[in-house]
Amino acid sequence: MFAHQEGLPELLWTMSPASLEGPNGDYYWLTRAAACMEAGPAHPHYVETAQHLASAQGSYYLEIARYLMDLRGEAQILQLARTMKRRAEIYYFVGLKAEHAGRLRDAADWYLMSVEAGAINNSEPRWAFYQLQRWAIRQRSLDVIARSRPV
Repeated sequence: MFAHQEGLPELLWTMSPASLEGPNGDYYWLTRAAACMEAGPAHPHYVETAQHLASAQGSYYLEIARYLMDLRGEAQILQLARTMKRRAEIYYFVGLKAEHAGRLRDAADWYLMSVEAGAINNSEPRWAFYQLQRWAIRQRSLDVIARSRPV
């Protein structure tokens, strides 16, 4: 979780726990999928992550991870957003994928919905809030910010 938060994706592989089983392990794979999504197929662990997600059984975190790796559609994971906690988590990751694709207006909407989900003990709404805050501080429209992003 902190490797994702601090932008240190290499730690997701070099400092992984002994066991990646259960919901905590599934969340680990989710953050790995986020790192692979952001880096693209050139990521050194992209194939390994995609292969694991193709057959792994577990919690809804694996479904979100599959969405990030384009193995599931948005509508499929939004159906899983049945609780406050899940909404906060899922909306954040949908926003992250939209942000990665350069769709900052969509990302901002998803991030705002993550914050509004009210799961104040979860990291995802805080991450969403911090990203919205970073954009606001720039005092530019999201369209201008999107155009200035490296491709």
